[in-house]
Amino acid sequence: MLSPAFIENTTAYTVEVAYDTSSITVTLTTASGNATITVNDNSVASGEASNSITLEYGENTITIRVTAEDNITTKDYYITVIRAYPTYSVLNKRISGIWRLTSGTYLSGEDVSDLQYIQFEENGMSLIVYRTAITEILGNIDSLYAVLNDTTVLLDIFGYSMMRGMGDTYIFDKPDESTLTLTDSSQNTITFTAETQIPEAFLCKEFNIQAEYKDLEIEPDTNTNLVWDGLTYLWYKDEDSNTIYPFDTSTETLLTGSGKDFGTYYSHIHAYQGGDFWTHCHCGGNEDASLRTTAGVEVDNVDTDADLGHEINIDAIAWDGTHLWLYGYSYDLAKDQLLKVDSNAEPDSLEDSYDFDRIDVLTWDGSNFWALSGYGATAVIVKIDPIELKAIATYKTPHSNIRWMGIATVGSDLYLLGRDNTKEYKGVITHVTPN
Repeated sequence: MLSPAFIENTTAYTVEVAYDTSSITVTLTTASGNATITVNDNSVASGEASNSITLEYGENTITIRVTAEDNITTKDYYITVIRAYPTYSVLNKRISGIWRLTSGTYLSGEDVSDLQYIQFEENGMSLIVYRTAITEILGNIDSLYAVLNDTTVLLDIFGYSMMRGMGDTYIFDKPDESTLTLTDSSQNTITFTAETQIPEAFLCKEFNIQAEYKDLEIEPDTNTNLVWDGLTYLWYKDEDSNTIYPFDTSTETLLTGSGKDFGTYYSHIHAYQGGDFWTHCHCGGNEDASLRTTAGVEVDNVDTDADLGHEINIDAIAWDGTHLWLYGYSYDLAKDQLLKVDSNAEPDSLEDSYDFDRIDVLTWDGSNFWALSGYGATAVIVKIDPIELKAIATYKTPHSNIRWMGIATVGSDLYLLGRDNTKEYKGVITHVTPN
């Protein structure tokens, strides 16, 4: 409604319209039949509607000029049309729903070929669903988004926004209700098709938490694993020394007085074999694995370059009772590799090598591998078939404030090692069972 009501000598008026009013027309009647009217410089006959005028959100000014019958005398009137801004929930409705990636592999400088689904909730939450191409590890990342206007969305497609408030803007288009495209500033476009649900096979499972041991005095090293000695203790390395410490599962106690000082950088423990620990030094090229006693004495060594002729920078080690498994990055091949090694042979023998997706630690439960993949809120725990080397199941990690860095299996149960980023990096061990 015009405000104030029309008075001849009042030249400025206001009209307020709802957010979904995208255009308006103006109809005016002159007091003199010979007077003429223009609306935004377009002629309009008295008593007839003007052309449709597009409205932006916020203030829109419409200029009306009335020219008297002498064709000289003019008077200008101004109508400010205020189109309400929609709330984000209203804007978010434009792309809300479940979308499956159907084409495009590159966005915002990143390869998104592993992206499978995005679910947009009207409240600004989104679920980003990935599955890696090689090992088929799932990622279900809780993220944030906001539709900013009719064509632009602020979206974190890589899962950083929940941690650091980051995101990128994309131009979106919905040519029909079943198609959505996102285009970045470099004109890379990915296309999605609407779906009614995300298949269960793409959703991460959740662990049952049996117990949590928090505020452990010894801060875990970021390059260690949690290692079960097959008897009573779980072991991990201290961040500030070359000492490993036992956690007694029977008394639920970290034995800070029973640490074992390896006296060497080869104290990053990852696996256990016959009373000794497989370690690496996290130094230089980190190309060799060392089997050491609790006194730090080396009893075996596998050099991926000198012994195997297949150098990798070792990040993870597992022992399956027969073979040593070494994971790391090959600079020669420019890819992550998993090596199957007969370390009992002399010289050590490389039985096979496999392309592999990025992981941080690897452990063996007697039948399958378990791996930690990802960082922070994006980290997952993965059960991996040792024959196919594909993920059997992917589990969410509990508690986004914990940086998880180790896995040990005790029977069918798992123990996860992490440190609490909100409590001066205190150690945390969580006892879980898979569903």
